[in-house]
Amino acid sequence: MFAKLPALAERAGNGVCGGGSITAFYTVLIEGDDQQDPIADSARAILDGHMVLSRRLAEAGHYPAIDIEASIGRAMTSLIDEEHYRLVRNFKQMLASLPAQLRSDQRRCLRRRQRPVTGQGNSALSTNGGLPTTRHF
Repeated sequence: MFAKLPALAERAGNGVCGGGSITAFYTVLIEGDDQQDPIADSARAILDGHMVLSRRLAEAGHYPAIDIEASIGRAMTSLIDEEHYRLVRNFKQMLASLPAQLRSDQRRCLRRRQRPVTGQGNSALSTNGGLPTTRHF
C-alpha cells in the first residue's frame, strides 16, 4: 500500500505541455482520529497539503469541521502574496493562543446566533472571572 501512494498522487497534476492539469482531493479516513496512523502520515508527507476534519468540532456543531490548526497547505506560499500570508500566520497564531474553553463558547454562540461578549473593554481575550460571558442580541 505504501509504495502505491506516490504513484497514485503522481497521476494527478500537470499533464503534457499544454494539456492542462488535474486537481485531486484525496480522502484518507482514519479510525479514532489517530493523526499518527501510518497511512495518514504517509499521505501527508506526499501531498501538497491537508485539511483535517475534526470529530470534536463536528460534535460541537461547527461546520465545516475543519481543524485549522492541524491543517496545512504547502503550496499556499506560491499562490498568495506576502501580506496575505502574514495575515494567515497571524490568524493561526491568534487562534492557537485562545483557550480551548473560549473557542468552545464562541462556537456555541455561533450555533445559537448569539454575539459573544467577553469581559470589559475592547479586548477579545478578556474574561469575566475566568469564564467568557455571553450577551443575547
